[in-house]
Amino acid sequence: MLEIEIPVAELKQVLPGLNKVIQKSSLAVLGCVKATVENGEVKLQATNLEDTATVNMGRCGAGSGSMLVPYEELNKVVKGCAATDTIRLAARTKETTINYPIGVTRVERKLSFMDPKEWPETTVLINEPSIPVTEIIKETLVQALDCSSDDSSRFVLQSAFLDSRP
Repeated sequence: MLEIEIPVAELKQVLPGLNKVIQKSSLAVLGCVKATVENGEVKLQATNLEDTATVNMGRCGAGSGSMLVPYEELNKVVKGCAATDTIRLAARTKETTINYPIGVTRVERKLSFMDPKEWPETTVLINEPSIPVTEIIKETLVQALDCSSDDSSRFVLQSAFLDSRP
């Protein structure tokens, strides 16, 4: 059995970022958040097949493995909880449950189950050293964005490209 207990305050910070990657899709698996536990460390991941977002939640899990949690169901529960509450996710053989507080009692509810094997392969992260963002880079980026377009039909013109090669 796989169990995760996450503070609601942390989920309220993380879910909006994951929502930017999750899109309405005919593939139900893309509407899920993948929760993975390895050595007690929990990672949450969302993908739309082109982009993937991964968040390290720290040591808040027991067991090892992965579960898929429907984003909409998780988001509704998180919105109804206070920031001081915690949410428990559990995965058994063919069942995923969420345990959360309502008033002074805790409620356990079954979620739509999806096999973690259905999760699409995602790119492997390469831990390269990050690029320090200096004041010159910030100024240059602001200048480049001032020249970008507001035309909603031409997304490429609404951005700036940073090339990190020397």
